[in-house]
Amino acid sequence: MKLFTTLLLAASTASSFAVAEETILVTKTITSAANIEQDLAEVLPSASVITRWEIEQSPAATVIDLIQSEPGIEIGRNGGPGTVSSIFMRGQASKNVAVFVDGVRLQTDSLGSISLLNIPTSQIDRIEILRGNMSALYGESAVGGAIHIFTKKSTNKESLSASLSYGSRNTTEFDLGLYGKSENVNYSLAINDYSTTNNSAINPQQQTSTDPDKDPFRNIAIRTQVEYTLSKSTKVGVQANKSQGTIDYDQSWDSKDYFANQNSSDISVYSLFKPTENVDTALTITQSLNNYHEFTDGVAGQPKKSKQTQVTAKNLVNLNKATLSFGVESINANYSDSTSTIDRSNLGTYIGYSGDISTNLDYQLNIRHDVIEVEKNSDKRKDNATTWLVGSGYKLSQETRLTALYSTSFAAPTPSAFSSNPSLEAETHKGYELGIQRSTQNWLGSITYFNNESKNAVEYSNQTYTYSNISYENSGYEFSLGSSWKNTNFSINHVIQNPKDSSGETLSRRAKHYSVVKLDGYTHGYDWGVELTHSSSRDNSIWDNEILKPYTVTNVSLSREIAPNWTAKLKLENLFDADYQLAYGYDAVPFGAFLSIQYQPQ
Repeated sequence: MKLFTTLLLAASTASSFAVAEETILVTKTITSAANIEQDLAEVLPSASVITRWEIEQSPAATVIDLIQSEPGIEIGRNGGPGTVSSIFMRGQASKNVAVFVDGVRLQTDSLGSISLLNIPTSQIDRIEILRGNMSALYGESAVGGAIHIFTKKSTNKESLSASLSYGSRNTTEFDLGLYGKSENVNYSLAINDYSTTNNSAINPQQQTSTDPDKDPFRNIAIRTQVEYTLSKSTKVGVQANKSQGTIDYDQSWDSKDYFANQNSSDISVYSLFKPTENVDTALTITQSLNNYHEFTDGVAGQPKKSKQTQVTAKNLVNLNKATLSFGVESINANYSDSTSTIDRSNLGTYIGYSGDISTNLDYQLNIRHDVIEVEKNSDKRKDNATTWLVGSGYKLSQETRLTALYSTSFAAPTPSAFSSNPSLEAETHKGYELGIQRSTQNWLGSITYFNNESKNAVEYSNQTYTYSNISYENSGYEFSLGSSWKNTNFSINHVIQNPKDSSGETLSRRAKHYSVVKLDGYTHGYDWGVELTHSSSRDNSIWDNEILKPYTVTNVSLSREIAPNWTAKLKLENLFDADYQLAYGYDAVPFGAFLSIQYQPQ
C-alpha cells in the first residue's frame, strides 16, 4: 500500500527553476493536445512539455537526446550525431510517429522515416509530446504519438544572442540569433554551424566485414521568419528553413568509404485571421524539398529526392464552456530515385470539441477522415480511414484527478512498402489509457496505464527482404514523480511495457523497462543538472538474434554567469563512459566534454 501511495504522487505536470535564492514554480501549458492552450495538468492524453529553460539547462546535445528523456520514448541510433536515428513511442515503429515543426508536419522519405531532424536545440523554444493514438488530431502515422517542436520567435524588442562551443571529438558549434520588431514587422534569424568527428560506431567484433575509421559530420542550419501585422485582426508571414549536412559513415557489410550529402529546405507562407473575438483562423502553405546523395569510395550514386507541398486550414471557435476546432490538411508528395518515381497524396478533414461539463468534469471529442492515394507507374492504391478520440477527466478533489481516453489510429503503407508489395493492408490501431494525477504542496505526479492493439502493421524482414502485415500489442504503465524544494528540482520517469507480436515475441529494440532521473538546481552562483537514463535489455531478433544489453548513462551540465550577459556552460556526456548500444553492431557515443561561452542580454 505504501508503494501504491508513493506511485500516486508521480508526474511531471509542472517545471520549476531557481533564480538567486528563490524557487519559482512555473505551470506548463500545452497547445497540441486539443488544438487550444491548456495547463498541462488539465489535458486528457498522456503528455509532457520541455520548456526553453529546461532545454538550456539540459545536458542533451541534440533534439534526439532531448526527447529521449521523456516518458514513452525510446531511441535507436547508429552512433553519434548525424547518424540514422529511430524514435519508438509506446512501442511503435519510428515511421508511426508524427513530428511537426511550428505546426507543419516534417517531410518523410519513402521509408516513412523523418528526412532530417538536425534542428539545433538553440533554435527551439519548447517541445510538446503527446503519447498514444493521435490520428484523430494529426492524421496518418500519429500512432505512437506526436511530437511538436516550436522554434524561437521574434520579440517586441531587438535581441541578439550568440554562443561558441568546443569539446571532445573535435566538436565545434557556433550559434547566432537575432530577434526583434520594427513597427508592424516582427523578424527573426538564427544560424547554427555544428561539426564533429564521430568515432566509427561500427563494432568490428560484431561486424567483421567492416573497416572502421573516423567519421566527420557537419551541419549548417538557417531559420528565418518575417511576420507583418496588417491590422488588429490579421497577420501574414513567411518562414524559411534550410539544413545542409555532410557525413562520413561505415557500413556493416564491407570496408568501403561512404559519404553522403543531406540537404533539406522548406518555406511556409501563412496568415492568421481573427474575424471575431471568439474565432481564430490560420492558413499555411508549405513546400519542402529533400535531397540525399550518397558516395561510395568517391563514386557518386544516384540521388534520392523528395518534394512535399502541404496546405492546412485551421479554425478555432471559443464557445461558452467549450471549444470547437475544425480544419483541413492536404499533403502531396513525390519521391524519386534512379529506378522509380512515386506520387502520394493525403487529404484529411477533422473536427474536435472539448470543454467542461462542471468544475469537476471535462471532456474531449475528436474525429478525422483521411484519404491517401499512391501511384507508381501503373500501380495505384487508395486508402480511407476514419479515426476518433474520446476522453474525460474527473476531479475527485482539488489534488486528485482521474482520466480515461479511448482512441484509434491508422497508417497506410509507406511508398517503399507499397512499391515492394502493393497488396499490403493499411495498418489499424486502437487503444485506451487510464490515469490518475495527484498534486500536493511540494509534489506533482501521475500514473497512466495504456493498452494498444495493432492489426496489419507493416514490417520489413531482413531474413526474407520483404514487407508483410503482422499484428502486435503493447500495454504497460508510465510513472512520473516531480518535486521542487528550495533551489533544487527532482523528477523521475519510469515506463513498464510489454511490446510483443502475435506469437509472443518481444518487438525488436524495445525495452520492457526504462527510466530517466533528473536532478537540477542553483548553488553558489552555479546552475547545475544531472540526468541518468536507464534501459533494460532489448531483443534485436529482427536483425541478428542478438540481445542489446541494459545500460545506464549519466549526463551532467554546469553553468555560471561570468560577466553581465555572458555565461559559461560545461556539458559532460556519458560521464562514466558506459559501453552500450542503441542498435546492434553500433556503439553509442563515449564520454565527451563540451565547453561553451554564450552572450545573451537579459
